[in-house]
Amino acid sequence: LWLFVALMLVVGSGRAAWAQQGGATAEKDVIRLVNGQNLSVDEVIEETLEGVKFRLGRSISPYPAADVLEVVHGNAPYEYKAAVQSLAAHQWAKAAASFDRAIANAEGKKWVEPYSLYGKAEALRLQGDTQAALAVYNRFVSSYGSHLLLRDIYLKQGEAALAAKPAPDYDTAGRAFDELVGGRF
Repeated sequence: LWLFVALMLVVGSGRAAWAQQGGATAEKDVIRLVNGQNLSVDEVIEETLEGVKFRLGRSISPYPAADVLEVVHGNAPYEYKAAVQSLAAHQWAKAAASFDRAIANAEGKKWVEPYSLYGKAEALRLQGDTQAALAVYNRFVSSYGSHLLLRDIYLKQGEAALAAKPAPDYDTAGRAFDELVGGRF
């Protein structure tokens, strides 16, 4: 799938830039492109299936989603960084709680909630709490149905449904995987 930066190697693949120190400065965001180039921008404003809108100086520009590998946000709040560190340390319960705190204390950073929902769902899934993970994946889909991370969410949602306890949820897995191959991506 996609290359993750340092910390996410332990939990899977996707467009989420979990290791916020992996290329972004404290102020700048970085858009990593599939061709290996990195765009350092003042701020990523929007991440959708259509593309990534960013601000560089006074201008706002789009970049097609198909060319974007991942977005690394340089303005990650403390709670988000703590959650990512807990995730990397396999401290699943601590990571899930930290992602909740990151959402509560996002301080106007719109990107924090979708990335934190993804992180929380992954922590719950890796902890083995697939039902709770599925609930968070569903919340992501209903709240961010056109977000750049949606493809990764459907993949992980399908995986979690197949691993669900006490029995696999084949219907949910099928719907998630159908979304992946249904042409939206």
